[in-house]
Amino acid sequence: MLSEEDIKEKPDINSRDWNEYVLSHFGPDELADGNPTVDGLRRVSGLLLGPIISGIAKVIQSPNPQNDNRCVVEYTCTIMFGERLLTQTSVADCYPGNCDHRFAVYSSAIAETRAEGRSLRKLLKLRKVIAAEEAGLVPLEETGVNGKITPTQMNFIETLCQRNDINVPVYLGAAKDFNFNGKLEEIPYKSAVAVISHLSEMQRNQASINVKFKGYNSNWRK
Repeated sequence: MLSEEDIKEKPDINSRDWNEYVLSHFGPDELADGNPTVDGLRRVSGLLLGPIISGIAKVIQSPNPQNDNRCVVEYTCTIMFGERLLTQTSVADCYPGNCDHRFAVYSSAIAETRAEGRSLRKLLKLRKVIAAEEAGLVPLEETGVNGKITPTQMNFIETLCQRNDINVPVYLGAAKDFNFNGKLEEIPYKSAVAVISHLSEMQRNQASINVKFKGYNSNWRK
């Protein structure tokens, strides 16, 4: 259930603040390298939109030698949003070229999970975010370039700092495994993973936030 504070702060689903509001509700165990898991998307969808009424998967293309063992699945998710139904259908594929080879033998299951993740992301109106299960092999801008932070990770850091009244440059400047030069895009990818995990933990336990990190400033980049 949403708290009274959450209900009061909840922005309109079509507002520019909605994306950051949604991202702030994922726990550390629902993120993988900064990307929300499908389990997390299910929970947050139910929390912010309404109960999932149905989820139907349909195999569009079965894997076989002629199509490079590619499986394509269509997934339709329906959510009860107030007094009306929201329905979203998405398609995803899986084959050895876009999935860890150890799991490629489960191409049908992976394609289904990826398609479900895409449906839930669209229902939640999340922008510039991919589900963790989709991140097998995706474009460089989604996985980080030259070992640097991804756009999704930058979004999470900004969102979590704002929601918990944390001064971004002060907090990142205290990091021990990298030197923060004032530019989020220069943070190493692996360091960003650790930062997001730590911010998520502090969100769960507000008392653990050091007072010296307090004081979010939306103009810190200037």
